[in-house]
Amino acid sequence: NDGSYIAVGGQGSASCGGFSNTNEIRIYRFNKISEKTEAITSQKYGTRVYVTSWSPDGKYLAVGGKEAISGGGFLNTNQVRIYEFKNDNLYPITSVSLGTNATLFSMKWHPSGNFLALGSYNAGAVGTFPAGNNLRIYSFDGTALNEVISRNPAYTVMGVDWSHDGQYIAIGTFNCPSDYPDNPESHNAYGPGKLRIYEFQNYSALIQKAIYPGASDPR
Repeated sequence: NDGSYIAVGGQGSASCGGFSNTNEIRIYRFNKISEKTEAITSQKYGTRVYVTSWSPDGKYLAVGGKEAISGGGFLNTNQVRIYEFKNDNLYPITSVSLGTNATLFSMKWHPSGNFLALGSYNAGAVGTFPAGNNLRIYSFDGTALNEVISRNPAYTVMGVDWSHDGQYIAIGTFNCPSDYPDNPESHNAYGPGKLRIYEFQNYSALIQKAIYPGASDPR
């Protein structure tokens, strides 16, 4: 799209803001002439949407969070969902599970639009990815998400971001107990997080290049 659309996600949505429903995923358009937002379309998700991410070309919207329900065009409870945004509507394309009790906190498209990085809490064993690997990268071909590589940085992955050329990915991790996702205000009581930088080699491997603070480790 032309940058005029805004994707919003959250919890406990009410019938307001131009929408007569309680859908957690909502798309608005910013009218540059009137300088106002206009309600465009929405979809159901579940308990809470933590993150939305537009593909670089604006054609696809990735959505993720906690306790997705069978709805929003998907007949499953997968936490990661991809929609095509066309003619001011969201059309379900594909989805992937992170495990029964996982929560997706962060997500970012690769600059090429061909990969999607996911950062989560309590990721389970799914496909070839083992339990505990809270950093996961999938390839996307326009119809499906396919496993590429994953890592276990020991803690919850709260943030992910690619370098402008897609060669590196930065993640922010946080040491939190099981109650953290439902009690974010309690984070000061727990250990500090870390910043890790990985090189995405040959679109198939993650090689850790830096960690801050603390000494480097092989994970």
